[in-house]
Amino acid sequence: MISTRLSLLRAGQRRERESKEQIGNIPSPFSQSLIDAEASCLLELSEASRNTSLVQLALNAVTRARALVADSPTFEVAVEFAKVLWSSRERKIAVDYLMAVGERHPDIDDESRALLLTQIVRFVADYQTIANDYIRFQGEWVSHASLRPPMQVRDTYFEPAYHLITATGHDATRLASVPYRFASFAEHQYLTISRSDVSQLQTHMARKQQEIDSYESAISTTQPDQRHLSLGWAGLQRKAKAVFEQDSKQFNLHMEKMTLFLHNAIAMYGRCLVLSNDYERDSVIHLCSLWFRNFEDEELNRYIEGVIDPIPSRKFIFFAHQLSARLSGSNSGLHVESPSQKALQRLVLRLCREHPFHGLYQVYALQHNDPAPKRRASSIPDASVDSRTRAAVAIFNSIRDQPTICRKLQDVELVCDAYVEWATYHIDKQGSSQERKPSIPVNMRLRKLKDINIPVPTLDTPIDPTCTYGEGSFVGIREYKTTYTTAGG
Repeated sequence: MISTRLSLLRAGQRRERESKEQIGNIPSPFSQSLIDAEASCLLELSEASRNTSLVQLALNAVTRARALVADSPTFEVAVEFAKVLWSSRERKIAVDYLMAVGERHPDIDDESRALLLTQIVRFVADYQTIANDYIRFQGEWVSHASLRPPMQVRDTYFEPAYHLITATGHDATRLASVPYRFASFAEHQYLTISRSDVSQLQTHMARKQQEIDSYESAISTTQPDQRHLSLGWAGLQRKAKAVFEQDSKQFNLHMEKMTLFLHNAIAMYGRCLVLSNDYERDSVIHLCSLWFRNFEDEELNRYIEGVIDPIPSRKFIFFAHQLSARLSGSNSGLHVESPSQKALQRLVLRLCREHPFHGLYQVYALQHNDPAPKRRASSIPDASVDSRTRAAVAIFNSIRDQPTICRKLQDVELVCDAYVEWATYHIDKQGSSQERKPSIPVNMRLRKLKDINIPVPTLDTPIDPTCTYGEGSFVGIREYKTTYTTAGG
C-alpha cells in the first residue's frame, strides 16, 4: 500500500515539474505538499520496517526521506533516523546525533524541542539499562553508559524534557513515559552513589579526625624546651586538617547528590502514578522500595507525604499487605511522632476509607494479631505486635466515626468475626463422621449472616475508581448453607 502511494506521489511530482507553473528548482505549494506526503510515507515505511526488524529497509527509507527534506529538515525525520541508528545498535551515535540536532537549532519551538528531548531521554534511560551488563567490566560507565555526567544528563535532558512535555499538553501515556524514565534514571544514580565508597570515606574521615586530635594532644603536652617537636606536630596537623576538609567536601557532595536523586526518583514515580496507569505496579514497587529503604529519615518522610497524597489510593491496593505490615501505633492512639508513620497511616487510612473491601481485611487481621503461646526466636517481638495492633484499632476507630463508611466497616467486622469463630471451631471427628454432611452449630455467627451487603471475600472484587461500591457493583452475601464438608473428607 505504501509503495502504491509513493508511486502516485512521485508521478504527481514529475508532472508538476514538467508543468510551466514551477520556476526553476523552487517547488510550487502543490509540489511541496506532494514532497511532504512522500516523506511521511517513507517515515511510516521506516517505522514499520523497524518494528519487523528489517533495519536495512528502514535505513533506506529514512535516508530517502532525509534527502527529500534536505532543504528544510524536520525533527520527525531526525528522530526516526536516530531510531533507525538505535535499531542498528549504533546507540551512542543515535544519541549524539539528536544532541547535535538540538544544538544546531537552539530557537526551535517547544513542541519540536519536547520531541527531541523526549527521545533523548528514552535513549539515555534504555541505553543505561542495556549497557549496565557489559560496560561495567570495561570501566567506561560515565562516558558510555551514562553518556555524560549524571548531573549534566539530569539538568540538560530529563528536567527540560519533563517540563516541556508537561507544558505542551500531550496525552497521559506520553506524559507518563518521561517521568517514569526520569525516575528510573534517578533511582539508578541514587543506588550507585549509595553503594559507592561513602562508608569508606566516613571511616577515613573519622580516623583523620582522631589523627588531628592526637596531634592536638601531642602539641599541648610538649615541653617548652621541645619547641621543634611542637612545630613538627603543628605541620602534620595542618596537613591532616587539609585532607579532612577535602574529604568533608567530597562527602557532603556525595550526600547532596544522593539526596537529590532520591527526591527526584520518588517525585517522578509519584507523578507517573498520577498521570497514567501504564507503569502502575512497577512504579508503586519502586516508590515503596525507596520509601521503606529510608523509612527512618524524617525529612524524606515529610517530603513523601506530599508526593503520595495526589496518587489515587486504588493504585496501592495490591500492596496493601506490605503497607499494613509496617504500621505502628503509640499508646495514645493513631498519630505518632514519627513522620514515617504519619505518612504511612495517612495512606492506609485513605485506602481503607476509599476502598474498604480491599483494605479493611488486612487491618482487621492486625487487630487480632495476638502472639501465640509458643513462638520461635526469629518471630516478631510481642512489643512490635502490640504496636501494630494499636495502630489497626486506631484506624478502625477513625473510620467508625465517618457516617459514609461506618456501615461497610460494621458489615466487614461482622463477617470477619464469624469467619474467625468458625475457623477456630473444633470439629468432633467422631461425631461428624456419622453424618454425611454435618451441620454448622446453631449458635455459630456464620449461621446468622443474612443479606450482608459486602462482596464475597473469596471472589475477586472489581476496583471501583469512583470509590462508591454501590449495590449491584459486586456479588454480596445472601446466606451460608447450614451444612459443611471438610477438605480432607
